[in-house]
Amino acid sequence: MAAGVLPIARRAGAAAAQGTPFTIETFMTIAAAGAILIGAAEEAAAVVFLFLVGELLEGVAASRAQASIQSLTQLVPNKAIVEETGQTRSVPVTLPLWENPA
Repeated sequence: MAAGVLPIARRAGAAAAQGTPFTIETFMTIAAAGAILIGAAEEAAAVVFLFLVGELLEGVAASRAQASIQSLTQLVPNKAIVEETGQTRSVPVTLPLWENPA
């Protein structure tokens, strides 16, 4: 439990130093310390373990979402066909079309 709560407590301290004292890390640190004080070390360890597993899953989900978004950016075409007055032309898609008077 102590090994698991140390990084959480460090993040809580850093957030508090930056002016955000009420974070989930702060509440987890307080909950773990309170459980130890009332003699419920097993519950403290379980809560810290589940919190760390949740953070791990959150990181995996965020990485997968970022990879999905990155792969979507590869699907953006680099040219568009514009039709004006019955004529078509190909223009690069680097700026919005209304800013690219090519």
